[in-house]
Amino acid sequence: NCDKVVYGISYSKKSGLIASGHSDRVIRIWDPRATDTAIVKLTLSSHKNWVTSISWSTTNSFMLASGSYDGTIKIWDIRSKTPLYTLSKQQSDDKGKEKENIKIKKVFSVDWDNDVILSGGEDNQLHIYGTKKIVPSEETYILHIHASYNNTLVTLTNSRGDILLTKSGGSVGFKKAQRGGYEAAHQTAAGVIQKIKEKGLNVKNVEICIKGFGPGRDAAFKALANVENQWNVKRITDTTPLPFNGCRPRKARRL
Repeated sequence: NCDKVVYGISYSKKSGLIASGHSDRVIRIWDPRATDTAIVKLTLSSHKNWVTSISWSTTNSFMLASGSYDGTIKIWDIRSKTPLYTLSKQQSDDKGKEKENIKIKKVFSVDWDNDVILSGGEDNQLHIYGTKKIVPSEETYILHIHASYNNTLVTLTNSRGDILLTKSGGSVGFKKAQRGGYEAAHQTAAGVIQKIKEKGLNVKNVEICIKGFGPGRDAAFKALANVENQWNVKRITDTTPLPFNGCRPRKARRL
C-alpha cells in the first residue's frame, strides 16, 4: 500500500520488479515475489515535480527511465539509487528571456524499448532518444570448467576476473578418483547453478570456458549450457592445450 497518488507504473519481465511514480516526486521499486503483498524494496528521489511515467529497459534489468512534470526524463541504475543521465527538454519561447522565465514542458509519457526511449509531453511533440552511448549493457559473466582426471572444478567470475563462487567434485561429497567422474561433474555444475540463485546474482549473459581432458568436462558443460530461462550463453571457448601442439609426437631416437 502507498498513501501517495500513483501516476505511472511499469513491470520488468527480466527482474520481476515493479516501478511506480508518485505525486511526492519519488519512484518506488516493489518486489511482488517477497510476500503475498508486494513490499517496497527501495526508493529513488531526484525529480522536482510529480513522476508521471515509468518504463523499464528491455535489455538491462537494472535500468529504468522516468518522466516528470519537471520537464526531464531521468535514466536510473537502481543499484546506485542516483540518476545515470538526465534528458531535458526545457525550452524558451524567446531566447532573450531571463532564465527564470523559461517555460518547462511537462513530460506525460515515456516508453523504453531496446536502445530507444520515446517521450511525449506538453510541447505537443514526440521525442526519440538513443541510449546506446549512455546506458551500459548487462555484464557478461564467465563460467570456467577445469576438468582433470582427478577432479572437476567449476568457477564463476565477473568480466574483471574476480571470483564470485567456486565448487569442485570434492566439495559436493565425492572422494578420490570419483571426484573427476561424470556424476561428480554434473553435481558440481548443478551446485554452482543453485548457489547463483541463493546469492541472488543477476547472471543473464555468460561465457563458458573449458579446460582439460577430464571425464567430467562434458557433464559440466551440458549442465551449464542447458539452463533454461536463466542465462544466455554468448560464447564458448576451449583453452585445453593439445599435446605436442596437435602434431604427432617425435619418435624416440634409436641408439
